[in-house]
Amino acid sequence: MCFLCDLKSSSTTVPSDTGNTLRWHPRRAFLMAAGTALAGPALAQVDVGGASSVRTLVSAEDLESSAKQQYSQVLADAKSKNALAPNDHPQLQRLHSIARRLIPFASQWNSRVSNWRWEVNLIGSKQLNAWCMPGGKIAFYTGILDQL
Repeated sequence: MCFLCDLKSSSTTVPSDTGNTLRWHPRRAFLMAAGTALAGPALAQVDVGGASSVRTLVSAEDLESSAKQQYSQVLADAKSKNALAPNDHPQLQRLHSIARRLIPFASQWNSRVSNWRWEVNLIGSKQLNAWCMPGGKIAFYTGILDQL
């Protein structure tokens, strides 16, 4: 049986490790539950840590430039296959709306994002994929939207 079940059992005392007895009190249970509820969100925070030393291997400018070229290639390939969604596509409009709400929070992890020209595109494919490249280049595939 669990600790709380033992406390709530018909016997009103439960031996502890120190030899003392613990009594079940509704006030103690309430305080324990309230403390857990209040501490939960604080304990659930994720520490992402500091910047990685890998950042020094390639300059941010070079990385963003390379990402821009690769992104252009992906979009050109999708456009040649008639798989690039037009700007008025409803799913792309929704992705733009979501991106507008999320992008302002990116600057807390990378100060360079304020200079990026963010782009969001939708590519017609059964792939369950979406990605974001340095420089704010984002692509979603229709397959992931259809599945979600």
